[in-house]
Amino acid sequence: MIQLNINGKVLSYEGVDPAMPLLWFLRDVAKAYRASGRTTPIMDQLSVHPYPNPSSPADGPQVGYPNPDRFGVPNLDRVKQAVYDGFNGSAQPTTLNGLTFVVDEIGWQTDTSALSQYVNPENVTVISEQTQADYLKTLITKYYACDPTVVGVQLFLLADEKYRNGRDETGKYIGGGWQSGLLTAGGSGVSQPKRAYALDGPLFAEGRAACAGPMVSWAPGKTVQGKPLKKAKVKIKKTVKKPKRKIRH
Repeated sequence: MIQLNINGKVLSYEGVDPAMPLLWFLRDVAKAYRASGRTTPIMDQLSVHPYPNPSSPADGPQVGYPNPDRFGVPNLDRVKQAVYDGFNGSAQPTTLNGLTFVVDEIGWQTDTSALSQYVNPENVTVISEQTQADYLKTLITKYYACDPTVVGVQLFLLADEKYRNGRDETGKYIGGGWQSGLLTAGGSGVSQPKRAYALDGPLFAEGRAACAGPMVSWAPGKTVQGKPLKKAKVKIKKTVKKPKRKIRH
């Protein structure tokens, strides 16, 4: 099994410059693939991270990105289109003939202010445990359980990291700082299940049966669940050549 992994974040963590749009990257991979002359596929699955916009991390799963070169939970049609645009007609399958997606990072950070085992102030907007449970339910029942292209969803994380801002007790940056788990931080004897653990765990176990709406279908130029994309109106200005005047001698 060969898996290509691309990240769905819209900005770099440093927040200085916008990162290269990941759909551009995917199209560039396709260009390199075609230029190589390769006659066998380069991936069986495409791994994606459709996080909410870092500028608005409390957005629910139904909120995507206004920029068409970025993608969130409701924007997987854009990824499918980019794959199709890049690889259609080559030896690399698209989602129309076998390529599948694994959502291998997704999550929302919860409020841990009432818990003593966490260290340092929070540095992002967080949501309540109930909101986390509600978001994950929507994620499953409206989107991924209903999309035949999505064959796996991995939440990030299972258990919270205790350092809220990615810095230890001395202020040294160690990375991480995620509180999006289904369990609180602390490990054995300390960690406790959040609301989503009991409310959403069974939905993941149901697989496709957890879909509560129409199954997602996609075709080139169409969005998920069959809704057509709004196409930009392009005005074409016709030019008419005037006949040359004959010059009489």
